[in-house]
This record gives sequence, C-alpha cells and structure tokens, in this order.
Amino acid sequence: MVTPVPTVGKRERPMHELSIQELKRRIRDAIEIADSAPDGAAIRLRKVVEAIIRDVYATKLRDSGTEPLQNLFGPLKKHGLPSHIADQHATFVVKIGNKAAHPGSRITEAEVVSSLQNVLPVLRWYEHERRASARDHDTAGPQETQTTPAKEGPYAGATVILAAHQPDSEIEDDWRSLRNYLLEYGVTVLSNQADLGQGLKHTNALFVQLFSTLDPVDEIKLLYGKFGLEPGSSRVLQWRKVLPKTKIDFDAAILNSLTDAERDFCEGADVRTGLLEVFKLELRGKLEKLRTNKDRPHLYLTFDRVNAKDDEYARDLVNFGRDTANFHLLPEDKEHLQKKDFFRHLNKVSGVVFLYGDTRRAFIEKWIANYDEGKSELKANVRLAALYNAPPEKPEMKTVEPIIILRPDELGTYGSRDSFIPNDLLKYCAELARERS
Repeated sequence: MVTPVPTVGKRERPMHELSIQELKRRIRDAIEIADSAPDGAAIRLRKVVEAIIRDVYATKLRDSGTEPLQNLFGPLKKHGLPSHIADQHATFVVKIGNKAAHPGSRITEAEVVSSLQNVLPVLRWYEHERRASARDHDTAGPQETQTTPAKEGPYAGATVILAAHQPDSEIEDDWRSLRNYLLEYGVTVLSNQADLGQGLKHTNALFVQLFSTLDPVDEIKLLYGKFGLEPGSSRVLQWRKVLPKTKIDFDAAILNSLTDAERDFCEGADVRTGLLEVFKLELRGKLEKLRTNKDRPHLYLTFDRVNAKDDEYARDLVNFGRDTANFHLLPEDKEHLQKKDFFRHLNKVSGVVFLYGDTRRAFIEKWIANYDEGKSELKANVRLAALYNAPPEKPEMKTVEPIIILRPDELGTYGSRDSFIPNDLLKYCAELARERS
C-alpha cells in the first residue's frame, strides 16, 4: 500500500536556502527507483514540484502553511509564474503524483517518463528565477578570468580552458575533480568567468566542458558558443553526466524533451557520456598530442555562413586539417559582430584563410578589405593570408575572380575552382612555418 503524499504544512527552508542541487538529487533518486516502484518515482517528482511552488509562493506572497497545492497556482500566476509552467508542466506532475498516492492506482512507465519531462521545465524556470534574484542582490560585480598556475608535470605548458559549471550544477564535484586532476599533471587551468575568447592567446590550449541535462542546456550551449569553435574541433572535448541506467531510458527521454538544437548539442561529436575516469584518460591523450605539436598554426577561417555549399567546404577543410592546425571560425552573427570578432583575433592567430567557393566575389573582397584594415591598424602578426579556392555550384562562376588589393607575398592562392583540394591546406601551413622560422 502506497502512503498518500502529505501536504507540506511548513516549508523546510526559505527560498534563498532551498538547494537546487538537492532538488536534482531527488530527481535522480526518483529515476533510480522507477523500475521497481514507478508510483514512488512519480510521488518523488511531485514532491520536487511542490517544494518549488511552495518556496516561490512564500517568497512572492506569504508562507503557504497548510494551503492545498492546487490553490497556489492562481495567485502565483498573477505574480510572475508563467501559465505554461503552472498549467502545462507543474499541474501534470502533480496530477500523476496524486494518482500514484492513491491505493490501487497503477502508474505506467510512460507516465513516469512524462512526469520527468514535465518536471524539468519547472526546475529550469525556478533556476532562472533564483539566478535573477541573486543578480539583483549581487554587489560584488562580474568575476574576472582566473588562471591557476600549474605545477611541474608531464603536460606543463599546456592550457585547458575548463568551462565554468552552471551555478547549482550537479556536476560541481566532477568539475572540481577534473580540475585537480589536470593540475596534478602540470596543466595550466584557465577558468572562464570572463570572455572565453581570451583563451585563444594560448596556442596550446584545449576547451573542456562538463555538463548535465538536469542543468539549463540553453545556457550551457551559449557558453560553448562563446569560444568560437565548431563541433568536431580537435581543441574541444565535452563530458555529459548521464542519468542512472534503468530499464526505462530516462536519458533519451530528457534528450527528446529538448529543442532540436539543444539535443544536437548534447549528442555532439565532441560529447562523451562514459565514466569520468575514462574521459580523463581521453583528455590526457589530447594533451599528449598537444605536447608533440606545440608549433601547430592557429588559423582564422572566414567563409560565407549563409551559403550551404561553403559551409560544407569549411567543415571538410577543418576535418581534414584538425591534426595539423587549430581553427577559429567566423562566428554565426551579425556582420558588425563578425568584424569585431575578426579584428579581436588578428593579433592571436598565425594565419587567415578566405574560403572562396560558392559565395559571391563581393564577400571575399569585403573580408580581404577588412583584413587589410585590421592588419594595418592592429599590426597583426599574420604575414601570409590564404585565398582558398573551391568549386562553385554554377560552372559559369568558376572564372569569376575577386579583385585582390594585397600583394602576392601577402596573399597566397590555394585550392582550385574545378575541384575541392583540402591537401593545399598543408602547403599553406608549411609556408606559415617557413615564415616563422
């Protein structure tokens, strides 16, 4: 016999002390018992929602006391609780939890899965509310980037930009464990509390990110995007903490509840989902490669982001050259922000590649002009840029050549307008090496 869910008469903690990490732990606990006790899992998920709703009610209005949970939604919607959170997600979890608490009721696997999928939007809304409240009361100002000096070790001289975990993240202990592990091996750990782009001054750097789908994936994805690297880059390695393995695939259930972009991010080519200790070993393998390739060039790749064919060429070029060079790609952004990003990196990269495939001639001319402007104003250390030709979709466009304002010793020509030749990237890297010597 299942004991009915008692109404919470007195809140256990005020809002500013209610632990989001504890709520996430309760969700994991619910998942772990879902196989053997689906009704118990549904009740535990309901309790997570109840703790959140009563906490918010006490903050925005007053202590809810013994007021039934369903009576709290109406007043809260008048004080900022979004209707879809109350009417769609929270109400569903409460309904299934109430059903599970009644003797004789049977909860199906599908109902437990749906409860989990609906509890997460409530939790994420609550996290955003808590974070906004913390910012309103935070007088300390923004945190600065902090570099942890490395000890002597086999990977001394290598730098790992360890992406900061989300506040109240359940991977906080894993993050600290990995950081200490890297320091023991002599790695310099850059904790990115400020602009991640600063890490690009380290030519021997890796970007590492740990995350969980119980945390706000949209914010995690945004943090990754600030570094300017594409999925599949040799400089990126991510680890996602998966949910407990049961007969029900809750990990897949959460992924299916995300947007397409968020799901693609969580299942990206650089994301590992095994044991953290196995992840550490793979990371050591990447550090080993960095140790033997300290002088690899760092290239800024400009290409027409809105042109599907050139986007494909860019990805193929990066995939081909990932063992030879590090890449920073022109970001997907408004034009003035792309130009700002381009100028910001001119003093950090060793080469610039202008990919001329299916795009208009004017695109190449514009970015070469930007390069000439930035090169003279910023005294960039790039001595030789590359015009990388690739075949356009329309044969008649093969003979259309951009007007070049740079000298031949400032801009080399690679590739072909007849066929895609990624091997020429090796020639460019070799010429950059000769320039540096």
